[in-house]
Amino acid sequence: MLDARPTAAMRASWHPQYPLADTLEGLTWLFAAWQEMGGLDGDSPWWTYQLMVDGQAVGDIGFHGPPDEQRQLTIGYQVVPALQGRGVATAGCAQLVALAWSAGARRLLAAAAADNYASQRVLRRNGFVSEDGQSFHLDRP
Repeated sequence: MLDARPTAAMRASWHPQYPLADTLEGLTWLFAAWQEMGGLDGDSPWWTYQLMVDGQAVGDIGFHGPPDEQRQLTIGYQVVPALQGRGVATAGCAQLVALAWSAGARRLLAAAAADNYASQRVLRRNGFVSEDGQSFHLDRP
């Protein structure tokens, strides 16, 4: 049986503020979405990834599940407070967008709270558009 508990070696590569409270909630959503689709696909790119800086996990970014029938997906991300505002989320988002396009996605969706201007900037810098400042989308070029 697999043991999902982090090892000492894994913890050694984590920033002291990582994992964040929403990390486990995000993984729960992801696994639930895969179960609704009929099971996990370990070869799929539609997962959550750690954001790494100098060999240390400082956040995570990923998809909330596999694409729907229109090939659209929702993304999310978070960075430890100590490294927010340093471009980590913006760079990670750019990589995630490139991965989504290369894997056949047609549209990406994201949400940012009305008062979360930093997250809104991350999305806009990566080409996402919004009519209301909270729901964002990006269509494949």
